[in-house]
Order: sequence, then C-alpha cells, then structure tokens
Amino acid sequence: RFGDTIDRSKLMGRKDKKVSSEDSDDSEAGPPLPPPNDGDDKDDEEAGPMPPKPNKKRKVLEFQSLYLDNLPCATMYEKSFMHVGEVNHVRVTKTDFFITASLDGQLKFWKKKPKEVEFVKRFYAHVGPVTDLAVSGDGLWLCTVGSKDKSLNIFDVVNFDMINMIKLAETPSCCDWVHAQGTNRLIVAVGSSDAPAIRLYDGRAASKGPAAPLREVTIHRSPVTNLRYHPQLHAVWSHSSDGLLELWDPETGGLPAGAGFRYKSDTDLYELARHKTTARSLDISPDGDLLACVCADKQVRVWKCHTGKLYKKIDEGPAASAAAQTGDGPLKLDSLDFGRRTAVEKDLDAVKPGAEPDRARPNAVFDQSGRLLIYAVMAGIKVVNLVENRVVRIIGKPESNERFLGLALYQGNPVKGVVAAAEAEADPILLATSYTKNRFFIFSRREPDQSDADGTGRDVFNERPPKDL
Repeated sequence: RFGDTIDRSKLMGRKDKKVSSEDSDDSEAGPPLPPPNDGDDKDDEEAGPMPPKPNKKRKVLEFQSLYLDNLPCATMYEKSFMHVGEVNHVRVTKTDFFITASLDGQLKFWKKKPKEVEFVKRFYAHVGPVTDLAVSGDGLWLCTVGSKDKSLNIFDVVNFDMINMIKLAETPSCCDWVHAQGTNRLIVAVGSSDAPAIRLYDGRAASKGPAAPLREVTIHRSPVTNLRYHPQLHAVWSHSSDGLLELWDPETGGLPAGAGFRYKSDTDLYELARHKTTARSLDISPDGDLLACVCADKQVRVWKCHTGKLYKKIDEGPAASAAAQTGDGPLKLDSLDFGRRTAVEKDLDAVKPGAEPDRARPNAVFDQSGRLLIYAVMAGIKVVNLVENRVVRIIGKPESNERFLGLALYQGNPVKGVVAAAEAEADPILLATSYTKNRFFIFSRREPDQSDADGTGRDVFNERPPKDL
C-alpha cells in the first residue's frame, strides 16, 4: 500500500529472534546443576581430609602430689616392736592411739607422739588368740573377741581401761561397732563361726552368764567371716564363708534407706560367689564411696558402696607377679630374691581360707582422699591410684625377709593446739604385720637409723626373748 514490499523472510527472522531472546532469559537464570558427585572429584580433595575422631579424655587425679605428701614414703621400715606371740592385728584411732594384738591373747596400747611411738599399757585380754578387734568411728571405744574363751571385751581407749567383759554363747569370728556417732549407745555386732546369725550386743550390759543379744540378724546362709560398719549409710557390710556380700540396716536388718539399689540382682555382689572365692577383709573409704576386698584368689576388688557395682579388679596372682619381672618396672626383683619370696608365697597360699582364722590376714586401706588404695603384695606394699589405674609408690621393697599382710594407716596430727598443729610437719604412719612374725613394723617418711654396725637398731627388743632361744 505504501509502495514498500514486505519481505516475509525478515518477518520470520524477527519471530525467530524473539524466540531466541526467551531462551537467553532462561540462560541468565544460571547454568544447569552439575551431575551427582562420585566422591572422586577435585572438590573433595580441595576440602581436605575428614577431621580425626576426638580421643577419650584420660582421667587424672587432681592433687595427687598433695595426697602422696601425706603418706609414708620411706622404702624401709623405721622401727619395729615386739609381742611375745605372733602379731595378728594392728589398728589406729582418731585419738592418736595404736593398738596391736597377738595370738597369745595380749593387747597393747601405744601412743603416737611427734616423730615417735610410746608404749602405754598391756592387757592379757583373752585366753587364746585375739580373733578380731574393732575401733569405733570416734576413736573412743575398742572391742575385741576371742574364739577360744568365747568372750567380748570392751575398752575405753583414751583412758586405756577395760570397762566390760561379756560372755558369749556362740564362737565369735568377727566384730564391729554398729552405732551412729553422737549417740549414747554402744552397740557391737558379732559374727559367729557356728551359725549364720549375727548378734547385736549392748557394750555396757552386765551379765553373769552368757549375755542375751539385743537382736539377731539372719541374712546369710553360712557363717559370717567379716563385718564392717558404713557410717554414711548407717548400715553394715557383711561377708560369709560362701562368698556372699550383704548390706543391711542394724536397726531393721533389711536394706538401708540410702542404698542405691532395690534388688541384689541389680548389683555385682555375687562376684565372689560366682568365682568361688572369698574375701579376706572388708575396708571402706573415708567418704563412704568405695568398698575394698582382698580376696583369697589373689584379686583386689573394689565396689561402689551405694550401687553395689564392681568398680575395679586388680590381679595380684602368681602370673601378675611373674609378668612384673620382665622389663625394668618398679616391682622387678633379682632372681634370687624373687625365688625366695615365691617360696614364702606358696607357704602362705597353702593355708586354706578359714583353716587358721586367728592368723594375720591381708587387708587394704584407703588414704584420706579415698582414691589411693594401699595393700601388701609379694614385692612390698603398693600404693595404687584408683582414678588413673597405676601404681604410684612402692613401700618396703628392700625388706626381703618380710611378707607384710595386715595394714593400718595413721594420718592424724599428735601435736595439740591450733597454731602448733598448723606449723607441725605431717608425720603419717603405716603399721604392718608380717607373716609368722611377733613384731609389727612402722613405716614413716623417715628412713631407719643405720648408725649401728649391724643395722639392727631399728628392731626394738621390748620383750624378753623366748626361753627356747
């Protein structure tokens, strides 16, 4: 119409151009997504390797050096004192007294003085061996039992005087105080080797014949061999000859209210019976958290008191002793010394549990922190860090002629007065009995005085030698 010709190809081109512009809009939205990663691309290499898994944090006992500073550290015993008969029990009290007993029925009181020990008094307590003895938690009272004369004796520790003698109808095997501190009662629990019953007696009761018990607790099926009072729970741990451990309330005879379990099947208290062994001793940590047993199968077992769960198990058997002789460990002995000590160990193991109940028995003691456990082995006396599972000190290793058994740890301060006590140097003492010996041994932080030519000045002859010598 206007004289211009319309080129159709140009119109078609414009239409194609419009379509291509729409495609360009799609391209501006971004490139298509990359294909899935196979795991071998360079992007992974540029990201670097995966971070390592965090290592399990190792447990560390805080203030270990401070705890060790309040323990004996001398490698040899400083002094030893005599009994006429074989010494089978040693105890310490919070009132700074040491108490020792022997197979001839004698009981001796010793007073802790700064850097020395002073003899106080001797008692012919029993006709026959002192089977067991126990000190009250406040350190004021002592009870002893004798299996031959079937008697229970009560002593006032501070005034070192015997206040009562109670005749028993049963043959006693063990004893312990089971009254709460601060009360006016004196209650003693006595186990019997004749029957599984545990009888509780009033320590102040007087009777001409066999005394009548306050109550009787029958929780075991076999005779009871060990008793230990737990002050935090106001409960008693007991062990019988069939390897069963029980926890019971001295007021009711049932499970204490503070126990962290309801049924015994929820605990590991069948551990000894399952392995067909027995406990030679029961010891509770000062904070009431742990219970330690030195067992007849050469294992040291530690339980959690509130839950009854097994916390530690330490092998001290012949295989462990032989393994300690490889390398340059702290327990390694020369071949001659190792052979001699092994022979003594075999003699000790030849005595069946319960065959000689009045002889000295091995035990374990806790320090004030409750995290260091001390017990005697063939090579000496071990101090074990229970938190880190390692031996932190060996005491008495050079004493090749002694096989230490029973222990008692004193960490008090005999210096009186606030200022004087604060300025006084710590003087911890470890008492120890030895196999078939009529002496008890004192370890401190001081090495023995070797001024004498024969080196026997540390062995005090405070008794007359036997007539047969």
